Amino acid sequence: MAFVVGAISIPGLSCKRCPSGPESEPECRFVFIPHDTPPRPKEYVVPEYPEEAKEAGIQGVVVLLMYIDQGGNVRIVCVAKSVHPLLDEAALEAARKWTFFPALRNNKPIGVWVFYPIYFRLED
Repeated sequence: MAFVVGAISIPGLSCKRCPSGPESEPECRFVFIPHDTPPRPKEYVVPEYPEEAKEAGIQGVVVLLMYIDQGGNVRIVCVAKSVHPLLDEAALEAARKWTFFPALRNNKPIGVWVFYPIYFRLED
């Protein structure tokens, strides 16, 4: 299960893996965008747990950094905390398909950055 932690920012924090950005730009930079209401999930695709990762016993929490625009679309998605490339890619692939009810400021939709944890847990 995954959930939105909220739109937070740590000055200078950057994301090393940003497949959505230009190749010449190795980091995604972001800033805190004040808002009254955070974005809420609208359409959520559950990330597939890669079979190879299951067989290898790989599990953990991939934390994504996403920019959700004023229309509720995921425009940029980066891995802020990696577990393993297999799980990272599964999380990124799913997140690119998500849509949200946008964040609001003064009752108007705005784009914001959010951290979003994706839990990959093996069953006992």
